[in-house]
Amino acid sequence: MSQFHKTSLLTGFTFIAALAGAAPVAAQAVEEAAEAPATAGQTEGLQDIVVTAERRQSTVQRTPISITAVTGEELMRQGVRDASDLASKIPNVSIANNVGSMTVNIRGIGTNYDNQSAEPAVNVNVDGVYLARAVSAIGAFYDIERIEALRGPQGTLYGRNSTGGSVNIITKKPVMDEFQGQAEVEVGNYDLLRTFGMLNVPVVEGKLAVRAAFQTESRAGYTDNAPARDYNDAENVSARLHVLFTPNDTMSLLLSGDYGHFGGVGPTHLTTPAAAEGFKVPLDTEGYRDVPLYGASAQFNWDLGPAALTYIGAYRYFHRNQLYDNDFTITPATTRDYYAIYDWKNSNWSHELRLASTSSDPFKWVVGGFYYTEDNDYTFRAVNPSPTTESTCFCNPVATVKSWAVFGQGTYKLTDTLSVTGGLRYTKDRKTERGQTIITPVVGAPRIVDNIADLGWENVSGKFGLEWQVSPRSLVYGSVSNGYKGGGYYDGENNTYKPEKLYAYEIGTKNRFFDSRLQVNASAFYYDYKDFQAVYVVTLPGGARVAATGNADKSRSYGAELETEFLLTPDDRFDFSATYLNAKFIDFVLNSTPPQDYSGFRMPRSPKFSLRAGYGHTWNFNSGATLTAHVQTYFQTKSWLMFQHFPGSQQDSYTRTDFDLTFEAPEKRWYVSAYVRNAENSVVAGNAVAGIGNVPALDLMPPRTYGVRLGARF
Repeated sequence: MSQFHKTSLLTGFTFIAALAGAAPVAAQAVEEAAEAPATAGQTEGLQDIVVTAERRQSTVQRTPISITAVTGEELMRQGVRDASDLASKIPNVSIANNVGSMTVNIRGIGTNYDNQSAEPAVNVNVDGVYLARAVSAIGAFYDIERIEALRGPQGTLYGRNSTGGSVNIITKKPVMDEFQGQAEVEVGNYDLLRTFGMLNVPVVEGKLAVRAAFQTESRAGYTDNAPARDYNDAENVSARLHVLFTPNDTMSLLLSGDYGHFGGVGPTHLTTPAAAEGFKVPLDTEGYRDVPLYGASAQFNWDLGPAALTYIGAYRYFHRNQLYDNDFTITPATTRDYYAIYDWKNSNWSHELRLASTSSDPFKWVVGGFYYTEDNDYTFRAVNPSPTTESTCFCNPVATVKSWAVFGQGTYKLTDTLSVTGGLRYTKDRKTERGQTIITPVVGAPRIVDNIADLGWENVSGKFGLEWQVSPRSLVYGSVSNGYKGGGYYDGENNTYKPEKLYAYEIGTKNRFFDSRLQVNASAFYYDYKDFQAVYVVTLPGGARVAATGNADKSRSYGAELETEFLLTPDDRFDFSATYLNAKFIDFVLNSTPPQDYSGFRMPRSPKFSLRAGYGHTWNFNSGATLTAHVQTYFQTKSWLMFQHFPGSQQDSYTRTDFDLTFEAPEKRWYVSAYVRNAENSVVAGNAVAGIGNVPALDLMPPRTYGVRLGARF
């Protein structure tokens, strides 16, 4: 990092501190505010959102990292039911589909491929359980307590390390002292029918409670692909069960299980001409999707007095069985149809053990260990991928991952208002593969390339931070941290790539003004990236096209985020966010034939500016009923979806506007809600990969959708 940027960050830190407050308030006032119950919130003004991003209960405003949290009630009101619905809700976070999997990008950092060797740069966790493959999260968006999006490297507090950040999905847990139930039905365009149900049962008062929830979704495809059946439909079902046992005041055991099945035709890529025509493109391959997934976990908590012990053990499994059109057009009768078939079985175990201090001593700490194993039986078959090739099978029945780590972080109060934080992590990774790439030509014998890998890496990473509680409602923080993501391999020869490393510098401030009616949070960051893992397509001898990975020697990303909320009156709320992002490859010569120089290119999925604004008003009736109207619009400047900047891989600037209107009966016994999402019917590609002849293959975000929800609580 240059001396100029270091000086700029320090100057910015001082400037933000000056804005946050002229002088520290009395230490006693700060201490009292800090020790107030996290769930208390404000009787008037903006309510606090309790988070566990730092492995202990706090609020967003008292957590000295860049984090955005969205409550389950807010998600339900806005009709958020899957990952794509979140795309415009969280600043500098991009969430899109990749033929049915989920790709997450934070501040220009992410991975747009999902296969047996790829590793996410942004982790997705559900109730503390790491989901190695984002396809496992597609059915998790129901009965949600909140979603937390953490920006920047995560490793000194989390079991599984990440370079770009984490998205934590926290589901609602059993309630010990109250019988609860909820039922909901939703209808909408594209023949949408969605149902949801929840039942919470206290079995033994104060000791045992059970919570069960389910969601079903049936929807016609939102792309018109005649003569083939329409892609991008849904025939999905998901269910979750929590059992909470508290034998005494110091121990609890939470047992959880979930199951999902995702069927129908499923999604597919579309080419740029298809996107230009909206959501209509003729295809001739009859696709299908048959994806069962399930998992189980156990979380044990034990309050030992000065410290609390937590263990989370989990098992997850999915089988991705999917066929989709891969030539993006109607194939002439004289040409063979090109399509792709996934047959991918994935199972993994994870174990995390943490010990965290609970006393009010000046020193607060967390230490932990993590062990993770993953087994893949991965087959991807490309049928008729070229005029001379009948099929290419990436047949890898043995592809494993093993990772273990120890980590810890501590915060020490230097004064009543100033604290210092330090953390360290040691990680050891190993990846192996035993398989073959089998290229079957139209004429002649198959060509077989062995896919063999046995690789390992070790890494030490850490974090140093300062936080200053300028006043009970103003916090200033700064940190220096580094992240790491293991290297790997891809199918074919000379197929290894190096780990990537990120050095992150960040400053920020969080503030409440006017009796907590106005909230202003801001952060600025500078990232130095080494060996960024960029995915591209190469052609093997014999004509097989394979997703390869290369390392960009040096990349850089810097920018800023502003998030505000303003409670104009008890019934009027305005929110606004703005982001600036400059993410570029500084030194990137791809080791291809011939070598390609991408130095100076903007990194993919990194719009320079994005803006979000929302306004809501609530009408209160004498009966106790309420009517709430809300509008939100999102704007994003143009961005590239592929690092090569192939023609057709640029997403132009666009806006997406959402409306919702919700009536709630007295005591919230029942409700009815109407919504419109993407009112402009904007054609937006959220992700792209290289198709035939390097023509971009795009994954479109949903078009205009609208519907009505009717629900009851009991």
